[in-house]
Amino acid sequence: MRVIDLFSMALRNLIKRKLRTFLTVLGVIIGTASIIIMISLGLGMTASFQAQIEQWGDIRLINVYAPYNGGGATDLVLDDLTVAKFEQLKGVDVVAPIIEQSVCVKIGKYQAWLSIRGMDADVMQKLGYNIDTGDFFQDGEKNVFVAGSYVSTSFYNPQSYTYNPVTIDLLNEKNIQLLIADPYDTSAAAKKYKPIKITFSGTLQSKDYNSDYYIFTPLDDLKAIMKQINAYRKESYNDTTKLTFNYTSALVRCADIKTVKTVLQSIQDMGFDAYSPTQQLDAMQQTSGSLQMPLGAMGVVSLFVAAIGIANTMMMAIFERTKEIGIMKVIGASLKDINRLFLTEAALIGVLGGLLGVGLSEALSYILNHVGVSFFQMYIGQNMSGTVSIIPIWLSGAALLFSAMVGIISGYFPARRAMKLSAISAIRADG
Repeated sequence: MRVIDLFSMALRNLIKRKLRTFLTVLGVIIGTASIIIMISLGLGMTASFQAQIEQWGDIRLINVYAPYNGGGATDLVLDDLTVAKFEQLKGVDVVAPIIEQSVCVKIGKYQAWLSIRGMDADVMQKLGYNIDTGDFFQDGEKNVFVAGSYVSTSFYNPQSYTYNPVTIDLLNEKNIQLLIADPYDTSAAAKKYKPIKITFSGTLQSKDYNSDYYIFTPLDDLKAIMKQINAYRKESYNDTTKLTFNYTSALVRCADIKTVKTVLQSIQDMGFDAYSPTQQLDAMQQTSGSLQMPLGAMGVVSLFVAAIGIANTMMMAIFERTKEIGIMKVIGASLKDINRLFLTEAALIGVLGGLLGVGLSEALSYILNHVGVSFFQMYIGQNMSGTVSIIPIWLSGAALLFSAMVGIISGYFPARRAMKLSAISAIRADG
């Protein structure tokens, strides 16, 4: 029997029993759509969580700190040797050693307490810091800074009784001073350390908390500033802390998000404190998984019920078409052809139900993405992006293939029964 004849006969047989075929296909539609929607909700929540984490910063970044009080290993420090070890770890793209210092910056009658982060321009660019206005500081320039996007709005008049921040045009301001001494210290020691005149070469685009409220300068320049600050503190406050220039922290960026966990674990095994936004993402994904599993199980049960419906439909078809099967055998139809006919009918039910199920799931996904955001925010207790349900092409293809396989498997035993019918007994049967 030719393939085209096989499909034509199978389709005619299904059309003869419209209501039964419709109800059986409906079961497959519901099962297929249920599985797709449940999986798509999990994918949507994962994507939303990842987008939320990315707003905090690059999720490939690992923040590294020396252990507090040594953590039992007081010799652990973040220095150039440690940075070199981090760079040798498999999967590491770039390592940015950081020195950080809090200072007071004064412009006329206005001032702001800001955190300086020592980081070279090439490293900043590798880490995704982008200039909004102006440019990065250049090699050889001294006391030149780049400001985070919100630094210009952080200045206020300390003489005012209320906090009323003003916006300063940092790039065009000529009289900017970085104070070495505490502005409220009137001692002789404080007067000895004069402010450093600085300039800003550029401002950064808004990125994350690690850039928006910071000012940046090259590592070596910050070391020179810190040397003066430490000297002032020693003289003014009798601070006898040994002067060191070990790094305050380090940013380690991985080449791929898939390697973040491995690199994070390697750094922690060295004894350093390390944190990655992916840790928060993992917790959120566990929340997503705990919701997705029972919902997915419901979809599987729905498709299992649909499989029973297909098997029942095919068995009923055999009982109703017993004489037809006998005639087919008498006129020369092979057992293989009879088997293929019933399997084709079952497969058509699975494929048709799968196609309509995919279409239904696309429609439901569209509705969820437009009206279901607020509901899911309330239900899972997390902020969601505008996408609640995501149905990639591979999911639709896999669901369609799965529904076809369910149809074929469900039709296997009825097809075997049809093959085993005796031709003579079938012809003599009523109906």
